[in-house]
Amino acid sequence: MAMEAEAAPVIKQLKLAPATPPWNPRLPMRLYGGTIGSTEVTLTLSGKDAVHGVDLVATQPAVLAAFLTIEHLNPDLVINAGTAGGFQAMGAEIGDVYLGCDSVFFHDRRIPIDGFDSYGVGEYVCAAFSNMAVGKGIKVGRISSGNSLDANEQDIEIMRINKIAVKDMEAAAIGWVASLFNVPVMYLKAITDLVDHHEKTADQFDHNFALAVCRTFNSFIECAIFKA
Repeated sequence: MAMEAEAAPVIKQLKLAPATPPWNPRLPMRLYGGTIGSTEVTLTLSGKDAVHGVDLVATQPAVLAAFLTIEHLNPDLVINAGTAGGFQAMGAEIGDVYLGCDSVFFHDRRIPIDGFDSYGVGEYVCAAFSNMAVGKGIKVGRISSGNSLDANEQDIEIMRINKIAVKDMEAAAIGWVASLFNVPVMYLKAITDLVDHHEKTADQFDHNFALAVCRTFNSFIECAIFKA
């Protein structure tokens, strides 16, 4: 998970305890662990930026956190849970929770050279957990990632072409790393803002972040992934 406020309720409810990471202690990524039933659970938090004191969001920290987690802990499944933007045109509303389906993409890696263009957008397969959304009030949709909180017209056009319902800042980066190791990834995202709405993205995010975190946490537990 990227943000401390997103991870806090999961850590508390699942009774995860701080653990000593097996990677270089100079790296900011933090680790929590515990056992749920017969399942060993670890949560990697991206940590804080040493200069600016804010959560390490976006694709670069996500790549590093995913690599360290998979390389050192060898998980059977990676779960990327957090907040995101959504599209009214695709049926999204504030507070909705989405389970990622099909594949995750990038929308801001524009490389208009033959071969590099499709590489830039990417396409990393989601684990097939769509059935877990049935009867739980969880929607299913495609996710795309970029390094900006808002999106420009080119970003939006790429997302439209790929039928994206959810826009975040980490999913595809994690998907790329997981694809290198052939590890399945489940994506769970709660909507803080609507990309195709007149209100500024940052204002929507501030107004709706607490609600989205609550919805993400409740759906995370409701999916009962640890009861399998």
